[in-house]
Amino acid sequence: GSILRGVLREGDEIEIRPGIMTKTGDCVPIHSRIVSLFAEKNTLKYAVPGGLIGVGTKIDPILTRSDRLVGQVLGLRGHLPPVFKELDVSYHLMRRLLGQKSE
Repeated sequence: GSILRGVLREGDEIEIRPGIMTKTGDCVPIHSRIVSLFAEKNTLKYAVPGGLIGVGTKIDPILTRSDRLVGQVLGLRGHLPPVFKELDVSYHLMRRLLGQKSE
């Protein structure tokens, strides 16, 4: 994946959120440790924003099958924002659309 901000290092404690969905609808984050970092065919000691980074972890491969972790967010343990299950949205319609010809 891509690093948007911050630095990842080998040995860092990480968590993946939202993680695993339970039958009750709760999200359980996945905790692990970084064991390797790769960029193309190069092994890295640390990774900074820019380019695609492969992060090797101690996560059981069964959790990654069938692209189950697509869309998940990885960060340092305890530094990720909370997961929201519900969102309230209020909106209003505009009287006219900008960039449209009026009749």
